[in-house]
Amino acid sequence: MNVAEDPDDSTRLRVLGLVLDSPAAKAGVKQGDEVVAVDGVEVRNKSAFQAVSLIQASPGPDVKVTVRSDAGEPGVGPTRDVTLRRSSNAVNPVASRLEGGNVGYIRLKEFNALAEPNVAKAIESLRSQGATSFMLDLRDNPGGLVQAGVEIARLFLPSGVNVAYTEGRVVAGGVKGDTDYNTTVGQTAAKNENGGFFGKSSLDANSPATKLKSIPSASATAPAAEPLVVLVNGRSASASEILTGALKDNCRATVAGSKTYGKGLIQSVYELSDGSGLVLTVGKYVTPGLNDIDRQGITPNFAMFPGFQKAQEELGACERPSGPR
Repeated sequence: MNVAEDPDDSTRLRVLGLVLDSPAAKAGVKQGDEVVAVDGVEVRNKSAFQAVSLIQASPGPDVKVTVRSDAGEPGVGPTRDVTLRRSSNAVNPVASRLEGGNVGYIRLKEFNALAEPNVAKAIESLRSQGATSFMLDLRDNPGGLVQAGVEIARLFLPSGVNVAYTEGRVVAGGVKGDTDYNTTVGQTAAKNENGGFFGKSSLDANSPATKLKSIPSASATAPAAEPLVVLVNGRSASASEILTGALKDNCRATVAGSKTYGKGLIQSVYELSDGSGLVLTVGKYVTPGLNDIDRQGITPNFAMFPGFQKAQEELGACERPSGPR
């Protein structure tokens, strides 16, 4: 069951598509149905990814989903509960502990549907134990669900700032639309501090110029405000780099370790008639500071953890991006 925000009312979630003979299809769920609740938890004002996370986090193999088939005005029709059986359960990728009496250490092994809710739980648990600062460890994290990285960034960033940009001809999860910033053809290439190039791409000279699309931060709750350091290495990739770039470029966290892997492409897989598949690169992710992630990676502020006092001094000299919103 593919869930997405309603294009006419972003506070509501609707079924975008169904897999043939899937549990949802067999239960009578239809494309266009509104998803109202998961196991009794209302999903109004939640993102599609948060709703999917609730489904994955439900204990046991079965999950109760409340849906509504609108006959006329949205939100008016009767609701009904359907019980769906999942094929597998996602594994909690988060481990946390209190170090040194007041440092909340959070280790994230991968980005799956349970990553964001369990990072949020770890923050609250560590606070209750006395944590006054946090260390987010993304070392050896190869990525996973990019939207999970976006949602975790929103735990630390205020509403209205950019988590990332996308460049390409597709709209990734959370993208709100074109900015005024031109990329690709027709402009002079400019190399940024991480070695990325903007204004000109490898596209054919006859290709139309494109715009960067923004993925803004938005949260119904106040973001964590405690000092934050992110740990990375050469095996931190994809969603790890998007999250790291968002926190670093927005002056929310300092980064320690070695340069990340450099995987920022958006790819789509198409099944062919003979059963084989075709993988096409259709875009790429760009950090809020307009740094190209792919093949460039994220350069840390420090090679080793400098201590929170030094990290805060580094943040004090950080300049937030003033690019397109």
